[in-house]
Amino acid sequence: MVLAGVDVAGAVVTLDALHTQQVTAEAIVTDHHAAYVLAIKGNQPNLFTAAAARFTQPNSYFQDAGRYVSDTTTGHGRVERRDIRVADA
Repeated sequence: MVLAGVDVAGAVVTLDALHTQQVTAEAIVTDHHAAYVLAIKGNQPNLFTAAAARFTQPNSYFQDAGRYVSDTTTGHGRVERRDIRVADA
């Protein structure tokens, strides 16, 4: 595993979609005592659908819990909106 020999206890580990695997997530939590943020792309349709189902509540559900942030920026000739929602696993 990519974290072998690295002390990340108490940290939040971020990995790209290549590492979004159940065994990796379990190892980060159980073996390394850390938390994680993993990317999910559409090329894993079952995982993408399952994760999307956790975020089907309206924005107000997440705002009330302090778990929703929205940001709009402009640059490079485009407007980008980022919505960050946090849901229980």
